[in-house]
Amino acid sequence: MRIMTFFFGSLIMLCLLLSCKKEVEVVTSSTQKVSFADIKLRQPGIELIGKASRQMSEWPEYVDFSTRLENYDHSVAATRELVTAAQKMADTQVDHVDSQPVLSRIKVLQTRLGIYLSYLDYTVKDPEVRAEKFNDIIQALDELKDQINWKVNEYDENRRQLLEDLELDRLADQEAAEGSVDSSAVN
Repeated sequence: MRIMTFFFGSLIMLCLLLSCKKEVEVVTSSTQKVSFADIKLRQPGIELIGKASRQMSEWPEYVDFSTRLENYDHSVAATRELVTAAQKMADTQVDHVDSQPVLSRIKVLQTRLGIYLSYLDYTVKDPEVRAEKFNDIIQALDELKDQINWKVNEYDENRRQLLEDLELDRLADQEAAEGSVDSSAVN
């Protein structure tokens, strides 16, 4: 009898608790296909110029990344491929762009791609936020191209010019020293 009383008492308490519970409004979000034609996605604004363009076309990892970006369809699989391609660029820098600033720009690009990939896994995606995150990728790519242009076209050229100037100064100093030795020997 005690067990029956306890059982029915517990059952009544459970019913009271469930009936007193506030009604929770269930919000269902409609999953809509995002039309990328309607979203303002940024296009790359900086191009590689001069020697930088020629040298980057010889770097297979950079060419692979560029090709994947040109054919990009905003899918999770394509984004993963871009992340992998950016990782390969960081791992296999070629001599003419092997510098800390270029590597840093590649790492920023990888980070932005990772953020976008993570966002693609969200169940509810705001098209404006999605466009902002993709535009961050394009900005990072533009900054990478700008850094490569500077490294290959300006920094290396300035360094080469400086070395030539130093060599000319050294030769001038050497000739001046030989001229003063010759004039001492004549006197």
